[in-house]
Amino acid sequence: MQAIKENIVTIIAVAVAIIVGLILQYVYEFPLLVTAVIGVFMGIFVGFILFIIQQNRGKHNKKK
Repeated sequence: MQAIKENIVTIIAVAVAIIVGLILQYVYEFPLLVTAVIGVFMGIFVGFILFIIQQNRGKHNKKK
């Protein structure tokens, strides 16, 4: 069950990154390639944050 929750959070994070990338493209009139690069970097950043949260949650669960 834990894996399903993690996958749902990851899918939501990717969807938000895509939406934010499209909004930035529309507002600042970036080329499509720039939007794709921004989306990739945002995806990596969100993945890193989720990884850190999962590590901290794992340490917290081991202490109990």
